[in-house]
Amino acid sequence: MISEWYHPDALKWSVRYPAYQTKPWEVAWMLWKLSSTVGDVLEIGAHYGETTREFALAFPSKTIYAVDCPDNAALADRQHHELPVASRVCEAARELPNVRFLAQNSRSLDYSQFGNVGFIFIDGDHSYAGVSADSENAFTHFASRHGVIAWHDCFPHDYIAVHAYLSSLSQRWPDRFKTIIGTSLAIAEF
Repeated sequence: MISEWYHPDALKWSVRYPAYQTKPWEVAWMLWKLSSTVGDVLEIGAHYGETTREFALAFPSKTIYAVDCPDNAALADRQHHELPVASRVCEAARELPNVRFLAQNSRSLDYSQFGNVGFIFIDGDHSYAGVSADSENAFTHFASRHGVIAWHDCFPHDYIAVHAYLSSLSQRWPDRFKTIIGTSLAIAEF
């Protein structure tokens, strides 16, 4: 994995409601990246919808697909405390006209419904199997089109497997994955 610079233009993006686990500067970086990305957004692991809301408000012409599964038994054991209350999943963004909320396990998503998606944000199941499944589906989606994948929580950790999974791909795609300095984000462009 190679560290990437934190582009100063990313700091120009303002975050309207900074009250969530994805840090405001991480959301600002993604908003900056989205400003030059063609297509809609797929967010895997919408939780209460705070990041979804930021994407939707900043880009009203883009459709934001928000996916979460409040009864996801496949999550890493130590991640179960992060399961959102079912009635509150994506509540911060559900009523926005450009948000489409899907209450389902991301592993069973039918990506054919996301033909215009150009940006995928993966912040769902942090187990190795979960990160692998979500990532492989995203790789397949971008096999024949341009796009960006961003992962949250990419740092060495005992049960958050984002860093371990992306590091395992270094032989398959050397220099493809980059971490963003000062964040826990990793990205790949296709």
